[in-house]
Amino acid sequence: MLNPASSSGGVGGPSRMGSAASIGAYTLCSATMLVVSKLVVFHIPAPSFVASVQIVACICVLAVLHLAPFNSIKVESPTREIVVPYAVYSLLFALSIFTNFHALQHSNVETVIVFRSAAPMAVAFCDTLVLGREYPSLLSFFGIFLSFAGAIGYVLVDSQFSLESFGAYSWVASYYAVTVVIMTYGTYITSTVKLSLSGSVAYSNALSLPVLLALMVVFGEFSTLRNINFRLLLTTTNAFLWLLASCVVGTGISYAGWWCRSQISATSYTIVGVVNKALTIGLSSLIEWENTKTSTAGLLFLGIVVGGGAVFTQPPMRKPGESVTLCPSWGKRGQSSGGSGCRNRVCLVLVLGIASALVGLGYFVYAADISLETMRFGGALGAGPAYIGDGGVNRTWTNHSASSMDGLGASNLLRLRGES
Repeated sequence: MLNPASSSGGVGGPSRMGSAASIGAYTLCSATMLVVSKLVVFHIPAPSFVASVQIVACICVLAVLHLAPFNSIKVESPTREIVVPYAVYSLLFALSIFTNFHALQHSNVETVIVFRSAAPMAVAFCDTLVLGREYPSLLSFFGIFLSFAGAIGYVLVDSQFSLESFGAYSWVASYYAVTVVIMTYGTYITSTVKLSLSGSVAYSNALSLPVLLALMVVFGEFSTLRNINFRLLLTTTNAFLWLLASCVVGTGISYAGWWCRSQISATSYTIVGVVNKALTIGLSSLIEWENTKTSTAGLLFLGIVVGGGAVFTQPPMRKPGESVTLCPSWGKRGQSSGGSGCRNRVCLVLVLGIASALVGLGYFVYAADISLETMRFGGALGAGPAYIGDGGVNRTWTNHSASSMDGLGASNLLRLRGES
């Protein structure tokens, strides 16, 4: 997974050292965002508002650095070739949040975990058919399936997979499809739109701000904000310090996310996201601020998710004019020893593997205990803070944001802004 990409992106050419550094930076920011967002959203239970503040802070930092006399960063002037692709990306971002919200409304967090962990399978094919890479090797496909199996194992031993109705399946499937599209499209624009790293951060943040303001209206956060005594909050708690810290980490994760995306393939980036989510769940369990602590078996399955990511090796770019074939390197071996039978067997193995995964997932859906009780997120942090007029009713966002891999809390909004 740390192998460098084979073609330069719009925000900087890849290298082996750059790939490793970008993945490390993104993972560090992702884990830090878990802790910081958990605390800031507990004090201010309005994640879209918090994410909007973080975006404004990031834009202000970019503006200061860009306009400073030493001109330490470069942000390109807006043109149609730049604004349109990033506007489309922002619309996909909004669609991702919308489908995520409805998927969670009709199922539960663990259901979304399973589907999100299956995203690298489809992205791997998009990487080849759309972005010009070779198909991953069988070992790499095994790594993808291993991460998926680890996520299912975690859900089975520590959580509850649930779909309220068949309509819920359509929302989760829609979220899955949007995730695949946005992962592929994000890598596409880094390789086709000639933009600096700071430019990518600036335009993605600026064009996402209206989206988050709209989400504040959709999710009714203005009523929550009206119930908060901000003067009491800022003078009696550390809320302002945590909000400031989240702005720093939010700026970091924006840079790390786009840097990482420019260094590795769409499939690798998607797998890094799945592995990061597994690591943040493990970290959340170790901190012990949740209602339930992850069991030893659950931690073992999370380790399998991480192991699957380590097994995956990024495939190289196809040569100009080379046709799309399943595992070209194995096809060449087959030709030297009796034709294309080897390639056909590889195709058969991949098709059977994917079919088995889909059948298993379908059985998992219908065999699961369908329960609306899994929709309830208890008050793991106790009674609501005194400065929230409604007694903390809306603090379900708090538990939702940091304990899950795909919650709608501020940590996920920032992750989607840099990742999805």
